[in-house]
Amino acid sequence: MQFKTNFTPPTLNPTIEHKSKVLLIGSCFTEHMSKRMEVAKMHVLQNPSGILFNPISVAHCLQDIIDNKQYTASEMIEINESFQNWHIHSKLGSPKLHEALQNINKPIHEAHVFVQTADWVIITLGSAFAYWHLQEQIFVSNNHRAPMQQFEKQLLTVEQITQALQ
Repeated sequence: MQFKTNFTPPTLNPTIEHKSKVLLIGSCFTEHMSKRMEVAKMHVLQNPSGILFNPISVAHCLQDIIDNKQYTASEMIEINESFQNWHIHSKLGSPKLHEALQNINKPIHEAHVFVQTADWVIITLGSAFAYWHLQEQIFVSNNHRAPMQQFEKQLLTVEQITQALQ
């Protein structure tokens, strides 16, 4: 019985080099990879909106970076004594609204500037499962420990993922 699949991944052409500027976005895998790259003194920027667990959230983050989106107070929610946004990881929230906005907007702006000269963008899509906020009618990047009755877990279709990433 064979317990592994042997394969040889194709060689990138051109290759990622030590001098390359690399933007990594997506699942926790990007965090691990960027830490290894940082130890090697490579120029990387990772997950400006925090860890993202599904392709819809990744696509939303990429669009925020392209648009240099700057979130406003009206786009924030207050939940569990912290200001958050459904599209951003909870680690960027804060009990103070102005701090939460700064924590969210500064990395998006930095990524917007960084991507202008990046050599590579590495995207990890995470899981095809996403959570739909029933009242807001949006897929969320993070539930911020809101009651699960507010969400519906959905398996994204290939078409939904493809359309979001286009």
